[in-house]
Amino acid sequence: MPLPVLLLDEVDHVLTIPVPKVHANTGVSMSIKNQWGCIQAPSMRLKLHPYFARVIFEVNRALRVAGSVIDGRFGLNRNGPMRGDVERLDWLMVADDILAADWVCCEVMRLDPRRIAYLRDFARALSIGLDHALTIEAPFGGAPHGAKGVGELKSRVASDGPQMRRAYALA
Repeated sequence: MPLPVLLLDEVDHVLTIPVPKVHANTGVSMSIKNQWGCIQAPSMRLKLHPYFARVIFEVNRALRVAGSVIDGRFGLNRNGPMRGDVERLDWLMVADDILAADWVCCEVMRLDPRRIAYLRDFARALSIGLDHALTIEAPFGGAPHGAKGVGELKSRVASDGPQMRRAYALA
């Protein structure tokens, strides 16, 4: 699948900046799905939709997506992306792990991330078990000044071992 040469060969890492959306086909559209548009040909994206979970994993791996800034000033609810309603949310989330970002964002949006097929598949592809105790840890022992630690948002992210996942919601 052709991806932009600029993103593949001329940058070390990609930072994705999605808007949180409920999505009719995939359940949600956030950090992981945001790279779907990097598949340049719309006809190719349509052909690849039946294989979405595997393809989006490979796209994110090829692009070396290093983190996410989820722009939660506004979000899209209901049956997006075409028929959703815009809602004012007034938050920003920063994470060094796109799965962690999407998992937490689902919980913030009161959606069960375990019901989002491509998130489950993404976690499996990374060998992260979803039934284990979930941990989010703030670097340096706490959230940055002015930030709400994800724990305050009652959110968790899967971790099967020494991996640490960080995400913050900034008010």
